[in-house]
Amino acid sequence: MDGWWPDEGDPLNIASRLVRNRMYWEGPQLDRPNERPYALHRNGYAGMQRYASFLWSGDVYSTWETLRTHIPIAVNTGLTGIPYWGTDIGGFVPTKEFTAELYVRWFQFGTFCPLFRSHGRN
Repeated sequence: MDGWWPDEGDPLNIASRLVRNRMYWEGPQLDRPNERPYALHRNGYAGMQRYASFLWSGDVYSTWETLRTHIPIAVNTGLTGIPYWGTDIGGFVPTKEFTAELYVRWFQFGTFCPLFRSHGRN
């Protein structure tokens, strides 16, 4: 699969975030007009769905609280019209709370997210 993972972008203002989403949609079409671009963004804004941008929740902690708060975030993101959303299954920043059970529960939650991806672990 060819695609972009434009990480960062956090310091950008709202208008610039949307322009960035647009750039990763329109730019690849110049060279490959018959292929749908894929871009996984860490941030965006209302309207980003018109550029088929994928959104993930960023670098989150591996805790039960983080998993708990991601459930309403997933629902609300979908309700805003952004269809492609997900998280780092298991979290990104390891903590003492990161156990096999937390990882399994996060995987179970991830099965209901349009973007299903686990972050690497040893």
